[in-house]
Amino acid sequence: MRLPEPLRRGVVTRREKRFLSWGTLHDGRAVEAHCPNPGGMTSCWEPGGEAIFTEHDDPRRKLRFTWQAARVGGAWVVVNTQLPNRLVEEALLGDGVPGLDGARHLRREVVSPVGEGRFDHLIELGGEPVFVEVKGASWLAEPGVCAFPDAKTERGTRHLHTLAQLAQAGHKALILFVICRDNASAVRPAREVDPRFADALLRARDAGVGMLALRTTLHAEAGLWEIVGEGAVIL
Repeated sequence: MRLPEPLRRGVVTRREKRFLSWGTLHDGRAVEAHCPNPGGMTSCWEPGGEAIFTEHDDPRRKLRFTWQAARVGGAWVVVNTQLPNRLVEEALLGDGVPGLDGARHLRREVVSPVGEGRFDHLIELGGEPVFVEVKGASWLAEPGVCAFPDAKTERGTRHLHTLAQLAQAGHKALILFVICRDNASAVRPAREVDPRFADALLRARDAGVGMLALRTTLHAEAGLWEIVGEGAVIL
């Protein structure tokens, strides 16, 4: 998928109150940008590091710019948490998703028939419907391994509980981790940040919920973010 356009390259200088960030574009303009990431963004950026912003001309927007990606330690990291879901959807509607060969996208934002809540996608795989929840993992907890989440997530834990209920009721269910940085190929639960999520992930696995990780790379010059293969889920 392509990052939202038009893209503007520069550096990011600071982030405050989760959803606000500041930077300087390569043309010298100082910008205040929306940061579409409610997490801790641990290891995802550094002051003065390269960044990619999107510029908007909608007069209804409070902020003209949105922060999309950052480069840290030589690796590009997609920081916009809305993009992993879009990446998966485009892949399902296009060339397919590694590890889900032959999957057909049915609907998005699907209400669960068991428990409470809704899930990102309903797909058909092997002739059966599968409920899919997408999570973007960006915190590089150790070399080559991302940890999720980087901040406590009650919503994520509830998703896992419902996925487990679905599996126990005979439905197919899958949690799909998108690894949002170039220099990682595996993901694990961040027990040190949210032990309830980590426990819920284990219970979901034991209930029969499928788990898949996807490796990605960002081609910054072209603004192209793509899936490059399967990753590992470490439990």
